[in-house]
Amino acid sequence: MADPGNQFHPEPGAESDMINAWEVLLREAHRPAPQPRRNIADTAWQCCRNATVAPHSQQDSTPAHQDQFSMRSEANRAKPAPLRALTNPEKHQGWAELVSANPAMLELVTRAQVLRNAHAPVLLHGETGVGKELFARGLHTGGPFVAINCGGLPRDLLASELFGYGDGAFTGARKGGMPGKIEAASGGTLFLDEIGEMPLEMQAHLLRVLEQKELYRVGETVPRNVTFRLVAATNRDLRQEAQAGRFRLDLFYRIAVFTLHIPPLRNRDGDISLLAHHFWHQFCREHALPSAGIDDAAMQALQAYSWPGNVRELRNVLESARLLSSGCTLMRDMLPPEIVRASHKGCEPALCNNVISMEQGERLLIQQAITACSGNLTLAAKKLNIAKSTLYFKMGRYGLSRRVL
Repeated sequence: MADPGNQFHPEPGAESDMINAWEVLLREAHRPAPQPRRNIADTAWQCCRNATVAPHSQQDSTPAHQDQFSMRSEANRAKPAPLRALTNPEKHQGWAELVSANPAMLELVTRAQVLRNAHAPVLLHGETGVGKELFARGLHTGGPFVAINCGGLPRDLLASELFGYGDGAFTGARKGGMPGKIEAASGGTLFLDEIGEMPLEMQAHLLRVLEQKELYRVGETVPRNVTFRLVAATNRDLRQEAQAGRFRLDLFYRIAVFTLHIPPLRNRDGDISLLAHHFWHQFCREHALPSAGIDDAAMQALQAYSWPGNVRELRNVLESARLLSSGCTLMRDMLPPEIVRASHKGCEPALCNNVISMEQGERLLIQQAITACSGNLTLAAKKLNIAKSTLYFKMGRYGLSRRVL
């Protein structure tokens, strides 16, 4: 958002639902101001992309309007023709943080927006850190939004977290019982992240809830009616998981009425640069630090890196670089060593001069353990002599899945 003092105010009497948001953003972007303002226009343009639009006005074809388009940067010229603002922005807040100029990604957003009012379950598939929860929030239309990570809880706690428990269900249970996440999501959206981590016995209970629209709290015998929209997410191939006996095929068909495959950052041409500028200026504003953009060498290194942690990893790298540096420009030497090495020609990102970093060695060791244990994370954690929760944490950090390579 622009500074409060510099916000654009529409002419009195203009119909707010017909405002050409693109013109607003262009005026804001090209008003004499520091470079960060133009990146804000780029970001906001993505939030308006492929949404329900108001009819075009006659002003769109005027020479002055065309002159504004000719003033855009070279990167902006490659973008498709912009669309107008969402007719109901307050109902589309889930897309507010999505930043992308990649055609495949924008087409995916278009499909997702079509599915917003179709209350059938949606399965989001993509690597760790690609933004699956952003899509889940974009699909949310009203009522409570309840999210739970199926791989972030111990098996014995997952049942009570999902289904709740009754009075006296177990030692230490709260008097009167407690509703679970499914009940809390009734009338809204339940987002089950990493659903592929859910134990098989729990999958059977979830399937019954989806089919019968009722659940039993742990320790109770009276069913409770629930109605919610299910959005699930996974970084695994659930068909392969089902063939291997690790996921119920009937549940897969029930949750994957619609499937959206979110591409990894390395396959989204142009988005690394766009996101890097967006995050850099965002953190400069948040921490009241000066900003002069990103050095060409630093941008080359960012674009050469494979980003196994996707957008989440890029965001963390930019925030760390901003906080640890007193300079106003992001330089290459401010980036982590593994990213700097990725920009060296003739040198693989993970290996430079036959020496790898501790982080790269740890990532490789974890992946080898998972492969050797055929995706059994409990066994892999034992082989590595670490807690299973630690293994989950490191897998998330390095963008690893239990998929056997």
